[in-house]
Amino acid sequence: MLPQPPFRTPDEIDDGLGRQVWALQNELWIPLPLSEESAGLKAMLREKVKLAAFVDVGGIGDATDVEPGTRVGTGLGLRLIYNPIVFKIDYGYGFGDKATGGSRGKFYFGIISNLPF
Repeated sequence: MLPQPPFRTPDEIDDGLGRQVWALQNELWIPLPLSEESAGLKAMLREKVKLAAFVDVGGIGDATDVEPGTRVGTGLGLRLIYNPIVFKIDYGYGFGDKATGGSRGKFYFGIISNLPF
């Protein structure tokens, strides 16, 4: 993000997307298909590594540089749980009109906290 001067009016704001942005993300975590009686490394992998399936839905309104509307994507990923941190590696594929150039499928890496609110 580029540095921006303070005290701008709403008409001066241009973040490259739009003035109305919303998103919903839902994930399902599934343990690795290893035997529950596993010991050692297999038990650790079953506890700490999860498969993830997800759906993302988002919308842009009053857009500045892209076509406004709703976008939907789905994907698969891995979650490495290192309490309280979760490392995420995902492949997501978008449906509908593309918001940006390039391919519809992309790899993502993220880090989130696994702490309760």
